[in-house]
Amino acid sequence: MHLFKQAKLDVVILEVGLGGRLDATNIVDNDLTVITSIDIDHTDFLGSTREEISFEKAGIFRANKPVVIGEPNVPRPMLEQAEKLHCHVSRRDVNWSFKANEQTWMWQSNKVRLENLPFCQIPLANAATALAAVEQLPFDISVDTIKRSLIEVELVGRFQQLKGNQLEKLAERLNVPYSQLPKVIIDVGHNPHAAKYLAEKLTALKAQINNKPVTSVSTQDVKFDTTQLTQLESANKATQDKIAQVEELINAKSHELVGLQSQINKVSAQANAQQPTDWLFSEADFLLNNALRKLVLDNDVDTAVSLLKLADETLAKVNNSQSAAIRSAINQDLKQLLSVTGVDQNAVMQKLSQLANTVDELPVLDVNFGDDQNATKLSDSLSDWAENAEKSATSFLNHFIRISPKHGADRKELLAPNQDIYLRENIRLRLQLAIMAVPRQQNELYKQSLEAVASWIRSYFDTNAEVTQSFLKSVDELSELSIYVDVPSQFKA
Repeated sequence: MHLFKQAKLDVVILEVGLGGRLDATNIVDNDLTVITSIDIDHTDFLGSTREEISFEKAGIFRANKPVVIGEPNVPRPMLEQAEKLHCHVSRRDVNWSFKANEQTWMWQSNKVRLENLPFCQIPLANAATALAAVEQLPFDISVDTIKRSLIEVELVGRFQQLKGNQLEKLAERLNVPYSQLPKVIIDVGHNPHAAKYLAEKLTALKAQINNKPVTSVSTQDVKFDTTQLTQLESANKATQDKIAQVEELINAKSHELVGLQSQINKVSAQANAQQPTDWLFSEADFLLNNALRKLVLDNDVDTAVSLLKLADETLAKVNNSQSAAIRSAINQDLKQLLSVTGVDQNAVMQKLSQLANTVDELPVLDVNFGDDQNATKLSDSLSDWAENAEKSATSFLNHFIRISPKHGADRKELLAPNQDIYLRENIRLRLQLAIMAVPRQQNELYKQSLEAVASWIRSYFDTNAEVTQSFLKSVDELSELSIYVDVPSQFKA
C-alpha cells in the first residue's frame, strides 16, 4: 500500500483471492466493492452452500460504501449484510441490466444507456458488472473510451487464444514449425461456474467452425493440371512427414510427463503421510498474525478477540501436544485482552459535542463596576453649575484609577467589548480538537485541550453562574478520564 501511495494512483484494484472475510486484502478499507458471481468454490474455508459462501464474500463490504453485485441470484445472507452496513447496493437486473444482439450488446441503468457495445474476450456478464462499477466512480469516462477498452481488454488464462508472438514462442519450445500448430486456447477455470462458461465458449466456437460457408465448384469448371497435382502430392507428403515428427515429439514428451507425474504423486503422498494437518497450523498462524496486526495498528480489541477465538477453534481440530500448547497460550492471551478496560469513545465524543453547543450560554464577567450609591445627583438648574462641576470632578477622580487584587487560580480577566466572540470560538476549537483526539487515542492532546478550556472558563467567565459551574464540572470530569487503551504489543501464542 505504501508503494501505491508513492505512485499517487487514482484507482487501486485489489482482487480478493480466497473469498472475503478472512482474506489478507480485507485489511484495506475499500471505497467500492464488486461481487462478480457466487458459486461453490474453496469449500474447506468458505462453506459448502452458496448461502455460507455469500456470507464470507460479504465480509469485504464497508459501511455506507457502494456495492456492485453481478450475480443475478443473490443469496439472502449477502443482502442482509449489505442492509446491516447501510451499503448502497447496485444489483444486476434490479439497478442495471444488459442484453446481447448478434453483433453488439447493450447496457443500461437508471441513469445511462449504452448501445452498440463491442463484444470482448472476457465473459459478457463480467464486462457488464465492470460497467456498473465504472458508473460508481467519480470520473467522467467517455463512451469511446469504454468501447475501445472493451475491444482491447484481455484476461490472461480466461479463454485466452494464443496468437502471433505467443504461438511463435510455443512453436520454438516444442521445436515444431509455426504453421503446424493448431488453435491454442488457455483457460484456468476451476469451479462449476467457470467450467460451464468454458463449455459454452467451446460449443459456440465449434458451431462457428462448422457453419463456415464452403464454396462449391462445378466439375465442368475444373481443369486438371498434372504438374499442379504432382506439386500438391509432394506438399501433402511433406506435411504428413512433419505431422509424424510432431507426433513422435508429443509421445516423447508424454512419457516424460508421466514420469514426472509419478514422482510428484510419490512426494505428495509422503508429505500427506508425514504432515496431514499442516494446513490447520497455517490457517491458525494467519489468524494470529491478523489479530496482532489489528491490536498493534488499530488498538481494535474486539476484532483481535474474535480472530483469537477462530484460531482456537481451528486448532481444536488437531489432537496433539503441539496444538494443545498453542491453544493454552491463546487462552492466556484471550484472558489478557478480555481484562483490558475499554473506553466508550462515542459517549465521550457526544459529551464534548454537547459542551461545544452550550458555549454561547456561558456568561462573561461584568465589566461594569456599578454606580456609586453614595454619589450625589447633579442638579438640573443652570445656576448650580459650579456645584455640578465640583461633583463631576470628584466622581472622575474616584473612578479614574482602580486597584483590584488578583491572586492564584481565582484570578479574573476582563474582556473588551465583543472580544468574547473570539474567545468562545477558541473554546469550541479546543473542544473539537479533543473530539478528534478520542478515536486516535491521543491522550496528551485530549487533556491539553480540556485544560485550556477549563482555564479560559475560570479566567473570563462568571463562575458563580449555575450554567458555568455545570460546564466546568463536565470539563473536569472528562479531563480526568484517560482515552488511551493500553493493549499488549505481542501474544504468547
